[in-house]
Amino acid sequence: TTDEIIHYVFNESSNTSETYWNFINECIEKIKQKDKYKETVNCGKVLIVNDNASIHNPNEVMEEIIKYNLNVLYTVEYESNYN
Repeated sequence: TTDEIIHYVFNESSNTSETYWNFINECIEKIKQKDKYKETVNCGKVLIVNDNASIHNPNEVMEEIIKYNLNVLYTVEYESNYN
């Protein structure tokens, strides 16, 4: 249901590592505002599932992920044989 959607953004231009991190940061800030999720963020129990897009992997993004004690799970790389 849509009552559990915390944040979303529509970008009309290409995404970059900066727009990606801004989105993640905005999500974290909104999650912290919800009482039922606040402790989850504070305890470092946030999992971000990423594909292997280049905007997800720059050092700046990884430094922020470490700084905020976030957990990241990457999906398997694209393989046309699996389609």
